[in-house]
Amino acid sequence: MQLLNPLKHLLQRIKKKLVKNLTTEKERIERRLTELSVEVGKCLNGESNFTTDILTMSINSTKDELNSIQKRLTECEKSLEEKNDVLNKLDYYYTQFTSWADEFDNASQERKKMIICTLFKEITVGKGYKIEILMDSSYEQFLR
Repeated sequence: MQLLNPLKHLLQRIKKKLVKNLTTEKERIERRLTELSVEVGKCLNGESNFTTDILTMSINSTKDELNSIQKRLTECEKSLEEKNDVLNKLDYYYTQFTSWADEFDNASQERKKMIICTLFKEITVGKGYKIEILMDSSYEQFLR
């Protein structure tokens, strides 16, 4: 079982809710745009209480709002997909890391060296047994 499944499910629920809210808002704005277009027809027939200038400004404003909602919807979907990708990578590193930890306990000396070389870029032992460890950047990000 993957470590981050509950987090992935939560992320999917949040994504669906945000997408639903933005889609509902987009549909509301599209209906308003349709109503304004109908009002333009009434204006041309002399049946509207609004001038063409007011309707034009309202239509332009509504189109701008619609474009803004569409942009937010796209950004939201992209952001959540990126977060999902990060969680998938973390899940991979966690699985790899824990399997090496289990394997490390029962491994031969050569295998232990290989595991250490994969996890760490550099290990320096200085005077007074001062140890400096430089981790591989992928696993360092995982540990943070």
